Amino acid sequence: MRSASISKHHPPARHINLRYIRLHFTKQAQYFRIYCGTYHFLVFCMGYSTEDRAIQRFFLRQGLSQGVLRWVSFRAFLTSVDWQAHFSAGHSVLTPEPVALLEHWQQIDQGIEQHPGFYWLINLLAILLGGLAMTAALTTSGSAPINLWWVFALFAFLPLLMTLVSTVSLVRPNNAISLSHSPFVQALIRRTGFAKGKGASGRILSQWALWQLQSVSVLLLVSALVTFFVVATFRDLTFGWSSTLIEQDQTMVHLVQLLALPWQWLITAPSEQLVTASRYYQGEGLTAGSQLGQWWPTLIAAILCYGLIPRLVLALSLRARLLRSLKHELACSGEIARLLNNRPAQTSDEPLHRPSATLPDCAKVDLPSASYSLVGWQLVMNESGLVRNLGLATWVEDERWLADAASSLSLPILVLVQAHQTPTGELADCLELLGRHPVGVSLGILLADAATDRSDAQFRSWRFFAQQYGIQLVQVRDKQHD
Repeated sequence: MRSASISKHHPPARHINLRYIRLHFTKQAQYFRIYCGTYHFLVFCMGYSTEDRAIQRFFLRQGLSQGVLRWVSFRAFLTSVDWQAHFSAGHSVLTPEPVALLEHWQQIDQGIEQHPGFYWLINLLAILLGGLAMTAALTTSGSAPINLWWVFALFAFLPLLMTLVSTVSLVRPNNAISLSHSPFVQALIRRTGFAKGKGASGRILSQWALWQLQSVSVLLLVSALVTFFVVATFRDLTFGWSSTLIEQDQTMVHLVQLLALPWQWLITAPSEQLVTASRYYQGEGLTAGSQLGQWWPTLIAAILCYGLIPRLVLALSLRARLLRSLKHELACSGEIARLLNNRPAQTSDEPLHRPSATLPDCAKVDLPSASYSLVGWQLVMNESGLVRNLGLATWVEDERWLADAASSLSLPILVLVQAHQTPTGELADCLELLGRHPVGVSLGILLADAATDRSDAQFRSWRFFAQQYGIQLVQVRDKQHD
C-alpha cells in the first residue's frame, strides 16, 4: 500500500529526467537562435553603416553647426544648373569613393558664406545681458531691500515659461513653412549666412536655430549666476518682498514652501519667521537686520531648478534631435547618390567593339506639349511647364505630393528624365505611385539630336527599365533648348 501510494502521487524518476532534458535543450536552442540572429544583425549593421559613418565624419568633423552649414551648402550646390560642369572642371577621372568626391566638392565650392564673428558676438551679448540683468535686479534704492519678486520672475519663472513654450517644438513636426512664423529664427538664419539654403533645408535649419537660441539662453543664465556670486562676495545683500494683493503673511509662506518642494531634500526652505520678517511696505524700513541675507540659497536653487536645468535639458534634447535629423538626411535624402550617379563618366580613347543598335520605334513628343502634365525627375535645367520636379526634395515631401497633388491632374502624366541619368528604385516607386491615378503615366526620355553609341546604350538601359515596370516609353525632343 505504501509503495502504491508513492507511485500514484510521484511519477517515475526516468519520466521527470526526460522532460527536464527536453525543456533544457529547447531553451538552449531558443537562446542559440536569438544569439545567432543578434550576431548576424550586428554584423549586417556594421557592414552596412561603414560608408555612412565615413560620410557623417566628413560633415561633422568640425562640429554640429559646421556640419549643418556644410550640408546646406552641399544641397545648394546640387540645385545649381551647371553644377556638373563645375564639378568636372580640371578632373577627367574621379575616384568613386563618396568621401573623395565630397572632398573634391569642398575644394571647388565656396559654400554658403559663414560669419564666424557672429557667434562670438551673440555669445558675448548673452553674457553681458545676463550680467547686467542680475546686476540690475540686485541694485537697491536707499534703504529698501532687494525685491524677491524681480529675481524670481526674471531668472526662474520667465525662463521656465519660455522653456515650456520652446518644448512644443519637440512634439510639433518641423518644416520649412514653420520658419515664416518665427521672426527670431528667420533673423538668426539670415545673419548666419543660411538664407540661400532656406528653401531646400528649411526643416533642419529651423531645428538648428532653435538649438542655438536655447544654447544662448543657457549661457545667459550661467552669466547671471556668476554675477550673483560676484556681487554677493563684495556686498551684503538683504532680500524682502512686498505685495498689495497678498494680505496674509501665511499665504506667502505657503507659496515659498510650494516653490521649494523640488530641493527641500537638499536645502531647507525659508522659515515662517524669515518670510514674515522679510515683508516690507512702501516708505518703511525693515527690522530684521542681517538675517534677510538667508534668502540667497533659495534664490540660487530656484534659478537652477526652474531656469537653468530645464533650459539645459531642452538644449541637449534639441541638439540630439538635430544630430539625428542630420544623420537621417545624409543617409536617406538621396543627395549623396545624386553626386555619385550624375558625376561625369570616365572617358576612353578606345572605340566600343560592338555594333550600333538602332533605336526602336516608339511614340515621340515635342516640348512644349499641351497633351501631357509634365513631371520632371531630378532635372537640372529649368524646364517650362513642369508641374513638379521630383527627386530634389525629401522623399516625404515627394510622397505627399504624389499622394495628394498628383490626383488633381487631368491630363496624362509624362515623367521626363535625361538620357544620361541612371534608373533608380526611387524613380520606380514614384512611377508606381503615379500609375495609381486613372489619367495614365508614361516615361519620356530627353535624347540628344545626334545618335551615338553611348546614346544607344543609354536608351537600351531605359528601355529595359520601362519593360521591367510596364511603363510606356516616349522619346522627347525639347525645342525650347535647341
